[in-house]
Amino acid sequence: MTLSDLALTEVTSALARRMRDGSLSPAQARQIYRRMLDDVAAGLFRHLDLLRPTHRAAERLLLASQRSPLRGADALHLALALESGAACVLTFDRAMAAAARESGLSVWPPSS
Repeated sequence: MTLSDLALTEVTSALARRMRDGSLSPAQARQIYRRMLDDVAAGLFRHLDLLRPTHRAAERLLLASQRSPLRGADALHLALALESGAACVLTFDRAMAAAARESGLSVWPPSS
C-alpha cells in the first residue's frame, strides 16, 4: 500500500470530525493517530511525495474529468496513484471512485 502525507492529513481530518461528532473520544482519536504514524515510521506503507509533476497531472485530471467532478485533493490522490502504477485506490468518495474508474483503476471498496 502506498500513501502520501496528504493521505495522512486527510485521515487525521476524518479522525477530528469523528471526535467532534462524538463517535470517537479524544483519547481514541489520538491513539489511532499515533498508531498510524508508528505504522508509517515502521515502513508498513510505501511513502510517495507530492512533487511538481504530480500537481500538474492532478491539474490535467481536473480539467479532463467532465463526468466525474474532482476536488483538488482527490485529484492529487488520483494522480499519485496513476504515477505510482497503482492498480487500485481506496476511497469512500463516490466522485473520486468514478474518476478512478474512468482512469482505469479499480476501486476498493467496490461499492464506492
